[in-house]
Parts: sequence; C-alpha cells; structure tokens
Amino acid sequence: MWEGLARTERQDRLLHGAAKLANILLGIVLLPLWLFGQLIGGRVRDFLRGLEDRSRRPLAVPPERERTMDALMADLHAIPNHLRHSNFAELRRGFADISNFVVAQHREGAVIGYRYPGQFKDHIVEGADGERIAASIAVQEAARPAVIVVHGLFTSSRFDYVRQIAVRAFYEWGFNVAALDLRSFGMTELTSPAPSTAGWKEGLDILALAAYMKELGSTSVGALGISLGGSSVLNACDQEATTTDLDGGILAVSPPAVPKEAWARLSEDVPRDHPRYLLHRAFEAALISRVRSGRWPPEAENMDRVMEYVSAPFYDVSPEEIWTHARGVDRVPNAKVPLLILHPDDDYIVKVEQGRMLAEAAEENDLVRVWILPAGSHGLLEAADPSWTHAVYRTYFERWATYAERDGGQPAGQGPELVYSSQEPG
Repeated sequence: MWEGLARTERQDRLLHGAAKLANILLGIVLLPLWLFGQLIGGRVRDFLRGLEDRSRRPLAVPPERERTMDALMADLHAIPNHLRHSNFAELRRGFADISNFVVAQHREGAVIGYRYPGQFKDHIVEGADGERIAASIAVQEAARPAVIVVHGLFTSSRFDYVRQIAVRAFYEWGFNVAALDLRSFGMTELTSPAPSTAGWKEGLDILALAAYMKELGSTSVGALGISLGGSSVLNACDQEATTTDLDGGILAVSPPAVPKEAWARLSEDVPRDHPRYLLHRAFEAALISRVRSGRWPPEAENMDRVMEYVSAPFYDVSPEEIWTHARGVDRVPNAKVPLLILHPDDDYIVKVEQGRMLAEAAEENDLVRVWILPAGSHGLLEAADPSWTHAVYRTYFERWATYAERDGGQPAGQGPELVYSSQEPG
C-alpha cells in the first residue's frame, strides 16, 4: 500500500507501521463477516443451484430480419427513447463504481470489483506480440453467438457499467460473453506488463480473443467497446482476420477518432464550474495513482505525456507512431464488418466532433453508420435511458449473429459464404 512511497528505511518503517494499523482495524471488521460468509456460503450456493435448475429457459433465437445496415438503422430508430441531457449523468451513474474506481488504480487492487455470476470463468489468452490478455468468459451449453465487451479508460471488466452489459448478454440474449481487460487495466495488468497503446495493440488483442471464442464453440463473435474500448474495437475493424473472427459486428460508444486529441483534452485545465470538472479531476488523480503504483517516471503524471514516458519505451517505438496506429479515423473507411458508432452530442470528454470525423471518413463504406445521439454523456447511455440502450445493443448484435438453431447455421470457426450484402437479406 503506502510503503511503495518510501525512499529510506526510516520512511519504510513509518509507512509500513501505518499500513499495519490500517490492516488491523480493517481486519477486525472483516474477519467476522468472512467467517460468517464461509459458514453459510455452501448452503446458499446449493440453494441457488436448485433454483437455477427449475428456472432454465430456452435460449432465444430471434426471427430473421434483413441483414443490411439501412434496414437495421430503420429498426433502431423505431425503438422509443427518452434520452435527455443531465449535467450529473456521470456522477449519478458512477456511484455504483466509486470504490472500484479508487482501488482499481493500484496494481494490488486490479482484480477488486464486482464479481461475475458462477458461469463466468477467468481466462488468459495470447494477444498481440504474445502478451497474456485476461478476460472473464461465460459459455452457453449449446453452440451460440458471442459478444466481447470492452471497458473504458481507468476502469476494468469488473465495473458495474461493463458487468451489466455482459450479464444481460449472457442471460437475456443467450450469447456467449467475454468481458475483456485491456492492457494496463484489470487482470491484464497482472498478467502482462504491456502498457496501453490507446487502442492500437488492443484491437489486435480483441481479434485474438474473438478467435479464442470461436475455439470455445461460438458461432459468430461481435464486439462492443466504450470510450477507450471503443477506440480498441475500431482498431479491430479493418484487419486481415476481422471478416472471419469478428463476423458478429462491431459497436463503439463514444470512441475517439483521433486518440491523441482526446488524451490532450484530458490534460487541459477545466474551470470549477464546468460540467466535466469533477470527472476531469478524477481522471487526473487516477493517472497520478497509476504512475506512482507502477513506479513509472514522474513525468508521466500528465495524460499528454504518458505515452512518451511509458508506452513508447516499452514497445521501442516513437510516441507518434503509437498515436498514428491508434487513429480510428483511418480504420473506419476500410471496415470489413458492420460497424455502428454511437456518439452523444453532450459528450464532454470525447467531443461529438470526433464522431463527425468518423462519419465523414466512413462516408463511402456502406457497412459503417455513425449515430449522433441527443444525450448520453461520455459512454453512459444507460444513465440517460437504460431500456433504450440495452434494446439497441441487443437488436444490433442479434441482427449479425449466426444461430446454429437456424437452418444453414455455420459451425464454429467458419464464416458464412455471403458475409454481408447491401442488396440481399441474410
């Protein structure tokens, strides 16, 4: 804990003593709770398993619809919404993750957060450059489509906003699910020393995870990314393996078109009366905490320079090369699978102009749509309208999914002969 700040033996004795005192006080509270949990845990587990056996439902297979982006967007626009702007959307939605946000910025707390249901297991997958990438994965008992859910900056798969999507996709949609931890975050921070590349290498990691989901029996695989996760899925949209490994479509929420500009915005001074002031200070504190916890150079305590002092030396490339590779705006024109980008007009972190840049870049690609929303803040559409948000997510991924239950369903690992067409229904 605090001992990592010590530079002399005397400082270590003082800080370690304080840490021991805090540990004792916390232990006095937690030990009885832990013992009680061990006493009743087995009985509760057996009771819940019995309820599970009695409440099993058939896995959903939606009716086939026209597999074109125009038809899909018409269906999405028909879903009623109550998207309204709120200056406090981030804070209201963030309360569920407030303690997670604090402890997750320390390496020792990387895996602390909300646990997933019993069907989810932790997996380690070989990502780009052989790095060990972690994900929590749940697989249905039958061959089913899959979705990969990718978190945003300074968070992890164990945050509530990620967990809600993943758990709904497993239980309600009947999908196989992988909740990925990006480089520098969550379990991946413990399994790999590789730092973040703002989406560049992360996009290749997503493709590796998608291939792994196919090996586990998934009939198709899609990916949903938010903020930094959105940048990551954009970087997976135009690769050689995209057509076969991410054949279930890609959805990005509030992704930066040019990550370098988004990072620079997070380094700006923000007036106290600005709506994003509190979130900006939280990001600033999170970066400082990560720099100190990871024992990175003090110069990295600035969003605008962390790539220069941390990521570039690790990958032995220039910072500019990382920023250039991570540009989603250069990826979307060549997207090989259906790609929907949702960008709220009131996003104060990644400005809506970034979404418009993506729309302009992908104007000639019929597989890409950018939907500018009236509200939703930064990656928190659930805070504005949870019912609409989850209906959009589900409708989108069900449209491109391959179902083995249908006639002509493809076995795992094989893409359909006709992948997508703007002329013919699927």
